[in-house]
Amino acid sequence: MGKGFNTAFNASLGIGFATISLGVLSLGLVAAAYISSYIGEGSTAKDYSDICLYLAGYALGASVVGLFARIGGGIFARAADAGVDLTKSEESESNAGAVADYIGDNVGEAIGISSELFASFSEIICATMILSCYAPEIVAEPGMIYFPIIVFSSGIVASMVSVLLATKHNPKSTKQMEENLNFQPLSAALWMTPVLFILCIYLLPSQMQLAGDDYIITRFKLSIVALFGLWGGYLVGKSSELFTSHEYRHIDDLARSCHTGSATDMIYGLSLGYMSTILPVAVVIVVIYVAYVCASMYGIAIAACGMFSTLAVLISIASYTSIANNAVGLSRMSDICYVTMQAEDIHSAGRSIAAHVKCVEIGGAAIISLAIFGAFIMRLGLAMVDLLRPIEFAGLIIGAMIPYVFSSQILKAASQAAGALRKEINRQKAAGRVGSQPDYHKCIRLCVKTSLEGMAIPCSIVMFTPLVAGLFFGPVSICGFLAGMIVAGVQIGTAAVNSGTAWDSATKYIEGRFCRYA
Repeated sequence: MGKGFNTAFNASLGIGFATISLGVLSLGLVAAAYISSYIGEGSTAKDYSDICLYLAGYALGASVVGLFARIGGGIFARAADAGVDLTKSEESESNAGAVADYIGDNVGEAIGISSELFASFSEIICATMILSCYAPEIVAEPGMIYFPIIVFSSGIVASMVSVLLATKHNPKSTKQMEENLNFQPLSAALWMTPVLFILCIYLLPSQMQLAGDDYIITRFKLSIVALFGLWGGYLVGKSSELFTSHEYRHIDDLARSCHTGSATDMIYGLSLGYMSTILPVAVVIVVIYVAYVCASMYGIAIAACGMFSTLAVLISIASYTSIANNAVGLSRMSDICYVTMQAEDIHSAGRSIAAHVKCVEIGGAAIISLAIFGAFIMRLGLAMVDLLRPIEFAGLIIGAMIPYVFSSQILKAASQAAGALRKEINRQKAAGRVGSQPDYHKCIRLCVKTSLEGMAIPCSIVMFTPLVAGLFFGPVSICGFLAGMIVAGVQIGTAAVNSGTAWDSATKYIEGRFCRYA
């Protein structure tokens, strides 16, 4: 079991560190090429701002790919998982949808989450660089504009040292494996703490001020803000474990609710998800308040950099569960019982920590969105946004509605895709001969087709609604729209992630050795 854990964990580290390393390298080269080509002696702050605004195209491209991968991969994964479960047959080689189910874990978890985290990484670097251009002290020393790239580069090194020193090789039990994984974000944050402090103290100006802003920003304040972001991210993720890990009473209570049927189980699971929003939202509020009080909008961008500075570890953990689950599938299809049991233990160790990553992703997205919002407002030259004006308030209401419409379309698409896959699996089962191999490829093609069709509407909603609002009602309407979307998106995203993970944990809790209600 220990060797299996080491294999899965080492493979996930390769994915995480390669993703962030390539991102830092490519974005750093693009930024250096633009600045060296178009910036020279006598360049003004506006020139720097224009160049950094061009870099926003990089973030836009990463965001679009992340959106497509997350939505399409999520529909594929949920459709394959539900479609196979609806047939009430085991995930063995005789099940035509088994391979599609395991592919779904790759495209929905490893690729989907990794691409979305990479998009967040690109967005925060570009937003921080754009905001930097409004500080004359940073423009006077152009090398300081690269500060966010340096932070993420240092984060790769700190995370690497953390992983090498914090990993216990050859764990003997599921509990040891779970402790090993759960310790990784804490260890990375501990190693990154002095690194962030030193970078802020030595690489940023001793005192600065954003154009048109009254805040006096010092390097010490920025170091405090960065550390608040770093540890705020850890606390946001840790709070999810209170509602998703079998170590706490909530999963035990959720398992008890199954005694009276699936309806009470669903109701209690939804209540857990809604309740789980309190702690992450409270932490995000504290981080935003401290960041803004200390360093205005630039502080919010620095806090987001701190929160995602250990991104390599987060992507690695997100990839771990997919790798382990694919090992479970291979052992089941090979009908090797003792290997299947060990692979299931390896996979179950990463279940609660996967919710940790998703909640950090959601909480960080709120802070990143606020930083981008600030860059947008400064670019428009607005001193403030009055949400009580009719146009802004209408945008606020519409923005708060979008996450619900967006989620409904994804759920609808996943439901229809799961139904189509179930029909195909049952058709092959009825038409198949004894000993014949099912047509796995047909089920995979069906999942790909339905997921691509299903992602069209939700992607269009997200991409075109801001454009329509801006064209017909002006840029100020987008300010309200963005505010509403940020507020509603954090709540519904956190609740959905924790409810789903809690149900999954309760299922394994009932099936496995931990449960006394089986």
